[in-house]
Amino acid sequence: MVKKNKKNKKEGAKKIPVPVRQSPESVKDALTGIFSFSETEIPEGFRPVSMIQALAEYARPLMAFSEGKNDVKNLQKSLDIARNLWNYAIKEDKGNKDENLRAEIIRMIKTVSGLNDNESYDFFNKMIARRTYLFPPDVQGNNPMITVMRKEFLQVIPEPESVQVNLSQTPVPPDDKDRAMVKALNKMDRYILENTEYDQWEPHFFSIKEDCCRGFGKWLADKGVSRCSYDFPFCLETFFSFVYQQSHQEPVILKNIPPAYIESFFMDYLLRKVIAEPGEYIQWIPAVKAFYTFIFEKGYIADPDPVIRVIEKTEPHFVRLLKKRFG
Repeated sequence: MVKKNKKNKKEGAKKIPVPVRQSPESVKDALTGIFSFSETEIPEGFRPVSMIQALAEYARPLMAFSEGKNDVKNLQKSLDIARNLWNYAIKEDKGNKDENLRAEIIRMIKTVSGLNDNESYDFFNKMIARRTYLFPPDVQGNNPMITVMRKEFLQVIPEPESVQVNLSQTPVPPDDKDRAMVKALNKMDRYILENTEYDQWEPHFFSIKEDCCRGFGKWLADKGVSRCSYDFPFCLETFFSFVYQQSHQEPVILKNIPPAYIESFFMDYLLRKVIAEPGEYIQWIPAVKAFYTFIFEKGYIADPDPVIRVIEKTEPHFVRLLKKRFG
């Protein structure tokens, strides 16, 4: 068993053997030992979310007060208020009303929103009711890692063709920075293959992730798709963390990632770890495919096609899952 990240042991949980054969929609606990969104049965009209995602969805009315202001501080305050509201509601459900906490929350709402006293009080009550509406107690299961949330809106999931990119067929040769990046990637791989303690490679991991994202963005612009040069590197960050930071049952590196792990990334990890608009998740498909072409042209891998074929095989199952969860 490979222990990659002792700080992330909770992600690894208990491991069970990887089945010899798996369809993309049957990746359940085999790779991480924890729940799989693709396998979670949820009542009609609801969807599973992680606790962090639940809090972010619950906080939407609060975050709307900061919309368009590019105010990170106020957004964080909104999440803090949502967390306090959630805790207050739990106490209230148990018959323990915390009047001091309620007064403090209303004061915080007034500060963030600009509402007057009566409006802040009404907003407080609406938020308490919102929690019960979005997360009814009677549909919650026994898994503490899953929160069952009502679908507020029907979301349109774009077809994969609408987010595909047409990369220039002309290769972009590696420069000195690219060659240094490849060298650093190979060093990262040696850390994993030699089962080096996480503390020894953590700084290198963050450094090479930043270098890869920067180089990937530049390469996308060079290939004629500069419109993707921000979003795709962001998608890469998640995939990079999955490969190198997530606990796996066997050594996993970018140039040698088993198909089942690629399937698990899309069908489970991505939906648990990333808070995004439902229609945005589909971007990870072309982003990861483009990334493998990027590291091929830069000389890190000999052939990107095996990974790209697995992604293309997983794609229809992933789209079907998104439509089931959000549509």
